[in-house]
Amino acid sequence: MQTTPLYCGIDVGLKTHKVCVLGPNQESIAKFVITNDRTGFERLETAITQQTKICLEPTGVYSINLFLYFKKRGHDIRFCGTVSSKHFREAMYKRKKHDNLDCVSIAKYRIVNEHLTFDTISFFENLCEDAGDRNLLQLRGLLEHYQSRSKVWQRLKNQITALIDLRFPEAVKIFGYERSCKSILTLLQHSKKDVLEGKIPIRRLAEITPLLEQSIGQYDCKTSEFNALVTALNDAEKETKQLRASISEKLKEMGYSKFLEYCGISEINAGIIICNGTQNTKRSLRAFKNFLGMTVTSNQSGEHEGGHRLIRFASKRIRTILFMLSLTYISMQEEYRDRYNGELNPYKFKDLYTKYSATKPKMVAITKIMSKIAIDLFFVLSRIQTN
Repeated sequence: MQTTPLYCGIDVGLKTHKVCVLGPNQESIAKFVITNDRTGFERLETAITQQTKICLEPTGVYSINLFLYFKKRGHDIRFCGTVSSKHFREAMYKRKKHDNLDCVSIAKYRIVNEHLTFDTISFFENLCEDAGDRNLLQLRGLLEHYQSRSKVWQRLKNQITALIDLRFPEAVKIFGYERSCKSILTLLQHSKKDVLEGKIPIRRLAEITPLLEQSIGQYDCKTSEFNALVTALNDAEKETKQLRASISEKLKEMGYSKFLEYCGISEINAGIIICNGTQNTKRSLRAFKNFLGMTVTSNQSGEHEGGHRLIRFASKRIRTILFMLSLTYISMQEEYRDRYNGELNPYKFKDLYTKYSATKPKMVAITKIMSKIAIDLFFVLSRIQTN
């Protein structure tokens, strides 16, 4: 009967898991592959003893079932940190990496760094922290619905604009890029004769009439299709307004009403920032800036000095919001200077931009302003969450 404990390292995968069993002196006893189902788990259970110490990485949902299966049967199974196990493997095998080495290094990690492994409690708290927040899930659902309806609204508006250019192309001379406004929509829902006779009360009729008399457009073409698109557009616009109101109410219910008072933060932007950034604010400022993509990296070595750039892997949606906020702040009119206070004071960033742009290119200055806004957002969200 085996009395000396063995060590089992498992490299977790989607369909299969690589397994390595080592002795107390790190000698290899067995290596094999198990499937990610009950048959594979039972095969591993017959290959080890109750005294075997099992170790695996917390690879999200792929490691949960494996962990719970052996934990419920009384086996000594623990997790190792993904970063520390990676450094441990690189220290032993330098730049080599494949599944066979991974399971061996994980088993050796349990032998050498027993004190660094951890049980399920902290792992499952981190894993289920976001899933348990019902309000956050509801907010995400509202945002996804709003974004899908906004795409429908934009598509309908593009189709209507195309019909306007067909039926009354001269509208661009009066309304420019706003030629799908309410006046033109009302105009094209009535006959040309009624408009020319002044029976339709619309804005800027005096400018429209002479152009409509000489118009080269096909005014009476696709009238029914145009009316159907206008009806659908109004319905989509009404639904998006209701969704924006629901998102605003949900943010207030979650305690983020103060966040909506900052300049340039709409309920949609606030919802995107909160849904994607709240978990990172619970870690550190550096993690939050990394998530937003506002950390600068350099491409240089001992012989080559390259340029600097922002990290590539980040939330592009939030970085776009930061960019638009920076443009809003640096273009704020002086007459509104006394209206805003607090962290996200536009004129604080406007003064900083004036200072940076004097010695740096404009895009570099804007990037620095985006970084400053990200820092303020971190402390604003952190304070709201603690309250």
